[in-house]
Amino acid sequence: MPDAVKKEPIGLIAEVHGPVVVIACRRLPPLRQALCTRLAGELYLFEVHQHLDEQHVRAITLHRTSGLWRGMPIYDLARL
Repeated sequence: MPDAVKKEPIGLIAEVHGPVVVIACRRLPPLRQALCTRLAGELYLFEVHQHLDEQHVRAITLHRTSGLWRGMPIYDLARL
């Protein structure tokens, strides 16, 4: 999975609310799609839960969210 963060990001974190993350996307990934980011050498996984509008999705993190910040790049695992 180390190549996950070498690809073009699908979007950026816009909001973090506990285990829920809003992601601003260039293109909307399908529901239940796996997304990821890397922080301090650790891979954080997300699952797309809801399309909010044409540019934002609500995702559930499968890890703790401490350390995540707005503007972090998010990658689509299906496009790796």
